[in-house]
Amino acid sequence: VPQSTLPVAAAAALTAELDTADRLSALLRVLESAAHVVGSSALRLNPTTPLGDFMKNVLLLPEEKWAALCPTVVDQFAQLGHLRDLLLSVEAHLRGTPPSHAVADCYRGKLDRQQRAAVEACASAGSPMAANISKVLGPFRDLISGPLAEPSFDAQESLKMFLTYQDADLADDDESPWFSEFPGDLTLEHALETYLLLSTCKSAN
Repeated sequence: VPQSTLPVAAAAALTAELDTADRLSALLRVLESAAHVVGSSALRLNPTTPLGDFMKNVLLLPEEKWAALCPTVVDQFAQLGHLRDLLLSVEAHLRGTPPSHAVADCYRGKLDRQQRAAVEACASAGSPMAANISKVLGPFRDLISGPLAEPSFDAQESLKMFLTYQDADLADDDESPWFSEFPGDLTLEHALETYLLLSTCKSAN
């Protein structure tokens, strides 16, 4: 199932309303069960299926239990295609650290003026990539919260290449022709700031 990032309003509600470790842990267990079913299913699942419907109709989770676990705003917006982002967000809140806090120092370099302008341009309204930023932010979050949590890779390696390692569809010109807009000269050194800048651009759009 293709994945994208959770809408800003839902992400904010997740942060504000899930205020106990017990509730976070309970929601995480349910999300992990859903991810297991999605990952092992031979069916062609629709990423726009409301997550609540999937929980109640496929996992047979009682409606009152889902309502108790999931904030109302999240339930209103969350779809099956947001499952990965929800999992990462809940895990981060449970640990008390957002994904960006885990990034090794060598991947926290600042963008220069030209690089920053290039990132903003590819994410600006009217750019082919603008409508697809969510499809980049999911793999990007996986990258910074996983492989880049330790200084295991040369900071001068291509950031664009590493994003395609996280999601092979980004390297497919047929699946993601818009990804050609992503600046090719950025390196892993710029990973965190690029991620944060794209996140800001998405919120603004």
